[in-house]
Amino acid sequence: MIASIIWSVIILVFLCLPGKDLPEWSFFDIIPFFDKIVHAGLFLILAFLLICGIYKPQIPQDLLKIILIVIFIALSYGGLTELLQKLIATNRTADVFDWIADIIGSILGILLFLLFLKFNKRTGNPENI
Repeated sequence: MIASIIWSVIILVFLCLPGKDLPEWSFFDIIPFFDKIVHAGLFLILAFLLICGIYKPQIPQDLLKIILIVIFIALSYGGLTELLQKLIATNRTADVFDWIADIIGSILGILLFLLFLKFNKRTGNPENI
């Protein structure tokens, strides 16, 4: 759980940096929707870390409930970061498409976790997540 908290702080710092402090790499201008890919990647990692921090295979738990909690947290945090970009970050704007990318990344992070869970159960090692 500590890893997800640290990662959420890193996300907040990166997303609230003033626009002029962001690196200008012409290479990334070639990649369409690169900023959306970055948002999705950041939130993929966040959701994965969150669900790994919450889910304990030794304890009977409702995995669907945990997934819904993680989606809610990630969706809320994505919306909050967009709002903060609009309110306090210089040369940054809130973008609903960034928030959608955050949501997509969160869902991908959960799917990645489920893939790891399935693989570990298949190999007989469900506690190594």
